[in-house]
Amino acid sequence: FDGVELFTRSGTDLDANHLKQRLDHYGLQLAAVGTGAGKVLHGLTLTDPDAAIRQKAIDFIAEMISFGAQFDAPAIIGSMQGNVLPSGNREETFKLLAEGLEVLGKHAAS
Repeated sequence: FDGVELFTRSGTDLDANHLKQRLDHYGLQLAAVGTGAGKVLHGLTLTDPDAAIRQKAIDFIAEMISFGAQFDAPAIIGSMQGNVLPSGNREETFKLLAEGLEVLGKHAAS
């Protein structure tokens, strides 16, 4: 393998210096950081009907983006996008997703 994708509980789960040493030792790169733990372990999505949960999802993904940036690795949003709202309103769901991605895009650009 040339690289690995990490699936961690948070962006603070691993010591970045130790990870860099291990990657160098094995001749690997950090290809990406997955954010799926946000949904799988913490129940967070960018389209949750609850604004507080959406904010926690944004915060979690931003933390993962920052962690990955130390390795020039992208964050994979995947399941953190969420699902169509329970009401079935796809337009509102996409609006919520777009709002979250807008914030995260600004964070990633920084």
